[in-house]
Amino acid sequence: MQKKSLKPKGKIEYERLKKKTDLINLAADWYLILAMKNIAEDKEKQGDTFLRSRESLLKGLKKEQEDLTQDLENLFFAYLLFAVSTELMNKDEIKASEKKIASVTGELFEILPEDPGDLLKSFVKNVPTCVEALSFFMNAKNAFFKLKWDSGFGGKAWAKIADIAIMRLNGEIDSTVFIDAVFDIEHHSGHVFDKHENIRCDGRKLRAILNAKRDDNLDAMFKKFTDEHKYASSYIKTYYARGASAKWW
Repeated sequence: MQKKSLKPKGKIEYERLKKKTDLINLAADWYLILAMKNIAEDKEKQGDTFLRSRESLLKGLKKEQEDLTQDLENLFFAYLLFAVSTELMNKDEIKASEKKIASVTGELFEILPEDPGDLLKSFVKNVPTCVEALSFFMNAKNAFFKLKWDSGFGGKAWAKIADIAIMRLNGEIDSTVFIDAVFDIEHHSGHVFDKHENIRCDGRKLRAILNAKRDDNLDAMFKKFTDEHKYASSYIKTYYARGASAKWW
């Protein structure tokens, strides 16, 4: 069982959804930095002699991983709130009476506007922080899991998506596990990143990244993400070259 993590606090950064974001680039960068940081930490634990240059590299990898992780977590909280609420707006696909729906979900549907274009504005007002986000996801999970939805809508697939956010907001999983799970989880028709026009994610490329991080070593991942497909940012090559010089990989 994973050690209890600190619960996220503060405001939800909805402004992150107002700019275009290439998730393939972020995913490739994050998985490569995480892999390099983990190897460097293992070398440190094994008692490798750490020259000042190696100490500097490990410190840089840790800082880069922390910053990328925080950035992705903030983005994912905002995005998942939007994505889950978008799915909830298919309320007509629920096979239950209004009374039954209300008994299961409470006031959940009251914060959803009639016009999808007003969704973000409603959430900025009604779900401003991680506290309200946790309550929203818990009610959404009940709606997806306890109510019967028509095929292809809501249901257990979306309950699992809401549950990932709940586990992170409750401190049951840490940021790294959360981000990895969000990249990996799917709903009825594929990856979860198809609900907002500014969040760009090619499903085929994402699956290639996920397969590589699961099956390949760092060298193979690096070659695929930088040479074969150009998924990762150019600065990743500097970290990789420094680690190679230190004979870490």
